[in-house]
Formats: sequence, C-alpha cells, structure tokens
Amino acid sequence: MVSVVKRRKSPGKLAHITDRKTIGKIEDGIMIFDCTLKSVEKCSEGEFLEQYVKILNHQLRAKGEKPVYLYYRHVRSPVESPDSLKGRLKYPYTYTLHISAHGGVDKETGQTVLQVGNGDFTLQDLKDIWSEIPKEERPLLIVLSACEAGHLDLIRAFSKEGCRYCIAPVFKTDWEKTALFSALFYTYLFCEQMRPVAAFEKAKNRLPELTGWWKMFDNGKEI
Repeated sequence: MVSVVKRRKSPGKLAHITDRKTIGKIEDGIMIFDCTLKSVEKCSEGEFLEQYVKILNHQLRAKGEKPVYLYYRHVRSPVESPDSLKGRLKYPYTYTLHISAHGGVDKETGQTVLQVGNGDFTLQDLKDIWSEIPKEERPLLIVLSACEAGHLDLIRAFSKEGCRYCIAPVFKTDWEKTALFSALFYTYLFCEQMRPVAAFEKAKNRLPELTGWWKMFDNGKEI
C-alpha cells in the first residue's frame, strides 16, 4: 500500500508556479521536459509522449478513474533562464519526470551530459538542485530518454540529490523504439498502477528488440 504524502503549497518566491497540483504518488502525474529541436529532428519524442498520456487519460476517464496530471514543457537551454532545464527541474510539480533529450559523453571531461538545445546540462548543474524544496517533495522517478544517459556518474548525481528511481539507456537508442518503450512503460505505470520496477521489466520484456541497453536504478544502484 503506497502512502499518500501531502505536498505543501509553493512558497511565495515560487509564485511563477501557478498550476501546481497536490500529488501524492509516482503514478499520479508526469512532467515531460522536451529538450530536442523539432525543426532539426523532424519529430519529437516529448510531443509524442504528451499525446499518448492524453490518450491514457481518455481511457482512465472512460473507466471512471482519475486521470493523470500532465505537464509538458519545451526546454531550449540547459541553465541560462527559469525556462531552462535546470530552472524547470528545480521546482517539479510531480514525482515522475520524463526528460526527452540527446545524451553523450564529454570528450574533455569524460562526464555524461544531456544535450539541451545548443548547450550541455552537466553533473555540476545538478548540484543542490532541489535544496530549496523539502525531501518529501523531490522527484521519485526520472526517465532519461537520451542516448548514453544511463552511465553511473549521471545516475548517481540524480540519486544524490534525492531521486530514488532512474531509467535510462546506456548506449545509443532508436527514436521509434524509445517511443514504444515509453508508451508501454507509462501504460503499465498509470493505467495498470504497477510499481515502477514491475512496469519497467514488463515494458522491456514486451520489446526484445529495444536498443540502447536500458537500465533501471534504485538509489543509484542497478536493479
């Protein structure tokens, strides 16, 4: 039985957050951060996922069940503004976050980075990112939908800041298979109310051709 945590209202200094909801579980809502450029990609995994969650919500309403809180945000810079990935991540509305981006390893530092717009989001950008919110309000699940984002340095950085579960591919992954994996995973998580580990394992088992060697981590350790 998952206990419901009552989340405090945003303090005055976070007044720019006007549509935050009271969300008590991983399965109750999702924030999607779309960091890719559709003009370059000609497609958007973040937009696909937004539309898919809307379809799931239609199904939930048809069954008389509560829909998922859904937030979709375009992100075009790593750290430079409140609308950057760092700015958006600092004050999450939900316990579940999905980051759609490119990933890779910086050749100079050897560190894993997320590519946001024309810049890189680094391990240093995560330091103390949730220090202004209490521990019980910090994200519990982050899906890093980005090639090579599943290396331990980045995963442990998220874990150190307070996020329990991380899901990410270790190698390069195909856009289409990533979109299918996300659709299956969130179907099991939101519609079938599976726990994150069970939803991850079932989604992976349904897609034996999934590329990227996706892994799931609990407190920085591979499951």
